[in-house]
Amino acid sequence: MAYELDLTGYNEDDFNECQVASGRHLATITDVTNNQKTGAIQVHWRFDSPPWTGHSLVDSFNRPDLAKSNDDVPGLIKRMGLFLYRVGAITKDQIGKRISFDRANLVGRRCVLEIKRERNAKKPEDTRLWSNVAYGGYWQLDRPEIPVADRIRLGLPLLPGQVPPPPDGEPPPGAAVPKTPGGNGPPAASTAKAFDPSEV
Repeated sequence: MAYELDLTGYNEDDFNECQVASGRHLATITDVTNNQKTGAIQVHWRFDSPPWTGHSLVDSFNRPDLAKSNDDVPGLIKRMGLFLYRVGAITKDQIGKRISFDRANLVGRRCVLEIKRERNAKKPEDTRLWSNVAYGGYWQLDRPEIPVADRIRLGLPLLPGQVPPPPDGEPPPGAAVPKTPGGNGPPAASTAKAFDPSEV
């Protein structure tokens, strides 16, 4: 018996998307699209670090010009501007000015994403946890905000001045070594009185 399934309106990202674990991951922007219903800008990320290599996630940005309330506009502008700045699509010289950006300036950019597992705030009855990019959780690969441990785990080179963590059980370079009785310097002089036979 044959069955039919209408996949109209779906694309490959809909079936690759998964619930990625919390933490920092390497990812690349593969596409930028518009949500046909809401007009939101959708940034499509592909994960490049195991165990999530090849999976995808869509990060949506509501457009300030389509905001339902003027009170929402500043927050929407800041979130979009923060994303553009942290992925390197705009420079600090452009902050404070009217700017423009397009898909071609975003696709192919590779960054470290910070993922959070959280409930859908718009649906309090939904107790499931979803993977979302943390607010401002984007870093270009040369940013010092990426911790050394994450750089090593993701295969990124350390920045000048950064040192790898010591092996387990060893103190980090420059750390003070705890003093133990008799463990540092010459033994302390004994205060015990020497035996004198004449005193017997």
